[in-house]
Amino acid sequence: MVLGVVLYEAVDLAYNTIKIGYNSIHGVYNWYYQVEENERDIRHQEATIEHNDTRELINVIKNLTNRLESLENKYQSKEKKVLNLEYENKLLENNVEIEQID
Repeated sequence: MVLGVVLYEAVDLAYNTIKIGYNSIHGVYNWYYQVEENERDIRHQEATIEHNDTRELINVIKNLTNRLESLENKYQSKEKKVLNLEYENKLLENNVEIEQID
């Protein structure tokens, strides 16, 4: 039981030492190169705006694709109607020719 407590305290001490060391080095780096928290926030906001713009572009592309598909469907249906009308006209012409022959 005591061994478990000793190991737990050793791991806890190592974790906290590493965490303090990292935060210290990070703070000194930011101080030396004059990196401010505001700059990071601005970069984050720019990335968020860019992400939103990308989503808007994707939505525009989807809408345009849907419109294109609907126009294609309308064109195909009109084309079928025209073919049907041409077929009916040919039938009528054939009937007229047959009647004239009689």
